[in-house]
Amino acid sequence: MQSKGDIPETCDELLEACKQVLFECKYLTQINAKSVEQGQLRLVHLRNLMMELRAKESMTYDRSGRTSGDSSGKGISA
Repeated sequence: MQSKGDIPETCDELLEACKQVLFECKYLTQINAKSVEQGQLRLVHLRNLMMELRAKESMTYDRSGRTSGDSSGKGISA
């Protein structure tokens, strides 16, 4: 078995380079995870806005002036 002193310098340099690449990958993964989380929050917000809009579009008034939602409203379709 070789001791650390027997390992050529190039191996140490390559090992350090690998460690640096690994560190950068971990850092970028954290950034990507945060971006995905923010994107999901924005999608939830957008979905809520669309549902509110759909509810407003389907809202009608009866003879007494009360509001009621129309379940067969036009809404948004894709």
